[in-house]
Amino acid sequence: MLETLYAKGEGSGPESLVRDVYYNTGLAIYATGFEAARIAIEKHGWPLNAERMKEGYESIENFDGNGVMSPITVTAKDHGGGGKTRVEQWDGSTWVPLTDWSADYTDVVWEVIKESSSKFTVE
Repeated sequence: MLETLYAKGEGSGPESLVRDVYYNTGLAIYATGFEAARIAIEKHGWPLNAERMKEGYESIENFDGNGVMSPITVTAKDHGGGGKTRVEQWDGSTWVPLTDWSADYTDVVWEVIKESSSKFTVE
C-alpha cells in the first residue's frame, strides 16, 4: 500500500492509519471478499449473486491476502477460515510477530458459536 499507492500520492485517507490494526483488519476482510468474487466470476462469469458468492467463498484455499493475514481455507462447515491468530508487537515502526499463526481453544470457540447460533431465529 505504501509503495504502490501512497508513495505515488494515490493513497486514500491518512497515511498514518495504514499501519493501524483496524485498517489491516479491514484490508483482510475486503481482500477475502474480493477473492471470493474473483473465484465466482472466474467460474461462472457475470452477474454475481448470493449463491455464486457463497460458492466463491467456499472455494478459498490458503488465501493470505499477500501476507496481510493468516492463510485461510473456507469451507461449508467453517466460514471463519480456520480462526488463526498470532501475537504481534509494535516496535515503533512496524508490527513484529511474536508467535506463529495458531488456532487455539477451537473447542471452546465452537461451543460458544453453537450455543449462540441455537438461539437465533428468523421471524
